[in-house]
Amino acid sequence: MLAVVLSALAVVALAYGLVAWVGAERLTRRRPPDPAATPADFGLAFEDVHFVARDGVALGGVWIPPPGGAVGEVAVVICPGYNGSLDADIAYAAPLHAAGYGALLFDFRAHGRSSGEWVTLGDLERFDVLGAVDWLVARGVQRVALLGFSMGAGTAINAAPDHPAIVAVVADGAFARPLSIVAGGLRERVRLGILTTPLAWGMLRMAAWRIGIDLRGAAPLSHAPRVAPRALFLIHGGRDAYVSMAEIRALYQAAGPPKSLWVLPEAGHRETDARRPDEWWRRVLDFLATYVPLKDDAWTTGPTESSVPPA
Repeated sequence: MLAVVLSALAVVALAYGLVAWVGAERLTRRRPPDPAATPADFGLAFEDVHFVARDGVALGGVWIPPPGGAVGEVAVVICPGYNGSLDADIAYAAPLHAAGYGALLFDFRAHGRSSGEWVTLGDLERFDVLGAVDWLVARGVQRVALLGFSMGAGTAINAAPDHPAIVAVVADGAFARPLSIVAGGLRERVRLGILTTPLAWGMLRMAAWRIGIDLRGAAPLSHAPRVAPRALFLIHGGRDAYVSMAEIRALYQAAGPPKSLWVLPEAGHRETDARRPDEWWRRVLDFLATYVPLKDDAWTTGPTESSVPPA
C-alpha cells in the first residue's frame, strides 16, 4: 500500500514539475510582435532609434519629437505591456504630441525590434527603461515621465528610483508581485481552483532555475517606497482579473507622496482608457502638466497625496 501511495505521489510531483516547466518556458520566452504600425499612421513625424539597456542589451524603438521638431526639455517614455511590441501603443503618442510632449517608445528585451532571449517580468527590463532615459538625456532632455501599461507599468515603478531625470510615473495596470500576476493570468486561462497559486509559484521557481534570474526581484512592491519624491499616478480597473484591489492598494500604500490612485470600477485589466477615454486622458495630462510641465519654471511639486476612491 505504501508503495502505491509513494508511486502516486511521484507521478503527481512529476506532472507538477512538467506543467510548471512548460509554463515557465511560455512565461519567459520571446514574445511575437503585434501587427506592425508606425507613428506615420497617426500623422506623426518620427525617427527609428537604437540604443542599449544599462546592462548592454540592444534595443529598438521610435522617437516622436514634440511639435516644432526640437527635442525639448521634457519627454515621455511609453513602456508597453507583456505581449507583443510597441506597435499597439503608438496611438498613445498622438495625444501626448498634441499636448506638446515628445514621446519615446521602445520594445523591451525579447520583444519586437529589440534583442534578448528572455522576458523577466520587469526585473531586467528596468535596465531597458534606464537605457531609454539615458538616450533622451544624451539628446538634451532634462525631465522624463514614464507612462507604463501592465508589465510596463510595473517596470516603470522598478526603474524610476534609479535615474535622476525621471520625475513622474503613470502606471496603468501595475501589479505588486510577480506571483500574483502569474496566478491571475492562470485563472484567466484555466480553472485550477486552489492549485492556481502553487502552480504559479512553481512556474516562477522553474523560470528562475531556467534563466538564472530570481523573478521575485521584479516585484514593484519592493521598489515603490523608493519612487518618491517622484510623483506616482496609479490607474486600476476595478474588475481587473489579473491584479486584485488588495494588490493595487498595497502598492499605493507602499509608495510615498506625491501619489494618487484612480480606480475605475467597471474596467478590466488595461481597459480604463477604453472605457472612459476622455476622462483617462484628462487625468493623465493634468498629472503631467503638474509634475512634468513643458517649461522648467512652471514645475511644481503639486499636492502631496490624493484621497483613494472606494473599491
